[in-house]
Amino acid sequence: IKTVDDIAKLSEDTSGIFIIDNDIDFTGYTGNGSVVAETFNGKIDGGGHTFKNLNGLSLFSQFNGTVENLNIKNFNNVKPGNNDDVAAFAKYSNGATLRNMKFENITLEGRHRVAPVVTFDNSNSIFERISVVNAKVKGSGVYLSTFIGRKYGGTIQDVYVQGSIECTTTENGGIVGAMQRGGTITNVISNVKVSKPSNTDATKRQLNAGFVGNIYVDNGYSAPKITNSISIGDMLGYTEDENEFIPYKFTGAIESVINLSLVNCYEYIESTGTSSVTDSTINYLKAVNRTELYNRNFYEKTLAFNNRIWNLDKVAQNGYPTLN
Repeated sequence: IKTVDDIAKLSEDTSGIFIIDNDIDFTGYTGNGSVVAETFNGKIDGGGHTFKNLNGLSLFSQFNGTVENLNIKNFNNVKPGNNDDVAAFAKYSNGATLRNMKFENITLEGRHRVAPVVTFDNSNSIFERISVVNAKVKGSGVYLSTFIGRKYGGTIQDVYVQGSIECTTTENGGIVGAMQRGGTITNVISNVKVSKPSNTDATKRQLNAGFVGNIYVDNGYSAPKITNSISIGDMLGYTEDENEFIPYKFTGAIESVINLSLVNCYEYIESTGTSSVTDSTINYLKAVNRTELYNRNFYEKTLAFNNRIWNLDKVAQNGYPTLN
């Protein structure tokens, strides 16, 4: 695939194997919903190239295949009102693998399920070595995220996300809005500001957070597991009345679920927001101070980040490493 016109091949052979040979600029491209409307089950090797400047569309509707080594830049998909499943890469995924990807400058707006990578992962997809930088997500409903809106099972590993979420309801989070039916998250950094400037849902309105809005423990499934991960962004809340909650720094899940699902996770003590660190959760979720955050050993030793995957030399400058 070398040109925008070649993208049609993804719809013509949805089980094919494709190699991206050039950066693809979608400036002026028009369509409805998604560039690839058919369910894609094939494989894409991006070769380190970039898809850029797509406006008003997601790249895929349903992505069930494999994509590696592809960058997504300057995607803008703003659909205010009652528009659901607003994404940059794909609306839905099922058993997919996304690996070695970079997302940059992603602006999205909709109602329910708004997220750059996938709005709803229905079953056991794998997301590895992915960075999202300068993601701006806004919505009036549930499952807003700067990574994945709603996720069932599967794996998220070695991921860095930076951006902002503006929400007015519940179950919205930096990495995942809601996580359920098992699944694991390991070695993930959420550097996301979550703001709730108003309230349109009086029920469970506190389940918004910098990392994951809510965690479900479903019958017949193992409890989701989040391990060796941290949330460092600021939370801003609507405080018109004393019953409103500023979003949580890490998760809005209840204490018993935190203790069941989190292992060696951290929130930044100097960021604004509601803390979930209590006497009951401190063995599973802890607070980290600035001195610790800017120390390479915190990521390399305490959180067991792999120095072949992460550039730990950046920690002293940024307070977090970057993906190699």
